[in-house]
Amino acid sequence: MGTDETLLARIVHPNSKRQGWAEMQALHDGNLYNVPDTLDEMRECAALAGMEFYGALHEIYLDEPLGHAPRHRRTILRQPLRDR
Repeated sequence: MGTDETLLARIVHPNSKRQGWAEMQALHDGNLYNVPDTLDEMRECAALAGMEFYGALHEIYLDEPLGHAPRHRRTILRQPLRDR
């Protein structure tokens, strides 16, 4: 990862796991152009847990895009998973 973003949390929610699927969530801190790097890390983490991305990514923007420098933007990335 570059110096302007940091993966602060990776969480697989085991209590939402049912019928072979779960959800992974990460807080992306930094420029939105670097979100693919965070998604790559999430994908690796999911693979280690025997799961893969499934379905649409959900992004939750915690900051007003025009009110913060790109390196200070925070976004929650939420990705459904399923068993591989």
